[in-house]
Amino acid sequence: MMKYLWFALFFVVLVWSAINPKDQFIWFLEVVPALIGGIVALLLFSRYHDKQLKEKR
Repeated sequence: MMKYLWFALFFVVLVWSAINPKDQFIWFLEVVPALIGGIVALLLFSRYHDKQLKEKR
């Protein structure tokens, strides 16, 4: 549940920052690292989340 809240907040802030930026190219350059990090977090979440649950048991 908390995972979905964080990703929803991420995309809300992303959309908010895209509204009327001063320079769209600079906005794009600032947002690309966050998008790459978000994609990596989505891809790796299940792998590392499962390992943490198994180690705690």
